[in-house]
Amino acid sequence: MTPCVLDTSTALAWYLPESFSDSAREWQAEMLGATMTFIVPSLHFREFGNVLRTLCAQAGNRQGGAGQDRNQWTITDDEEEQSQQ
Repeated sequence: MTPCVLDTSTALAWYLPESFSDSAREWQAEMLGATMTFIVPSLHFREFGNVLRTLCAQAGNRQGGAGQDRNQWTITDDEEEQSQQ
């Protein structure tokens, strides 16, 4: 079995509507069925979180949200290192 690198856009397509969501979900099923192995890059979770944060901020702006500073949700390297200790 050859491992594949999991791109964040593929993982997002498991949950969000994308033009390639059906294919992404097939790959997810293969991974869960142990017929495919994914390698997850170290930045994957940060990229995934930033996309969700941006989508939430955009949704809030469209709905007349409070205009919160999106940077308050950004994880810095120091905070990440502290959470791993």
